[in-house]
Amino acid sequence: MILSFVKINPLPGKQQVVVDILRSVIGPTRLKSGCMDCTVYTDQGEAQTILYIEQWQSREALDRHIQSELYFRVLSAMELANEAPEIYFHEVSDTRGLEYVESLRMSLPANQ
Repeated sequence: MILSFVKINPLPGKQQVVVDILRSVIGPTRLKSGCMDCTVYTDQGEAQTILYIEQWQSREALDRHIQSELYFRVLSAMELANEAPEIYFHEVSDTRGLEYVESLRMSLPANQ
């Protein structure tokens, strides 16, 4: 699994434009082969940071997406950043869920 993170601090007055661009990409991206999820988060504080996250089944699927016209919209949103956007691609080799938390909590001594 590959996780893609794009963190954008938009130019003053451009937060809604960036959010609108990224939201326009969510639906079509989710329909692409190999896409597991796609979402946008916004910081309501003074910084108004925007976090755009994609989750892909494989590097090949992500590569095809990055080479697509649709990804050009993500790049255009990055162009509205006040400073260089941060972009990271994480390859995940292991995923755990609630059972991991439960197993760790169950191993705690009774007095903690």
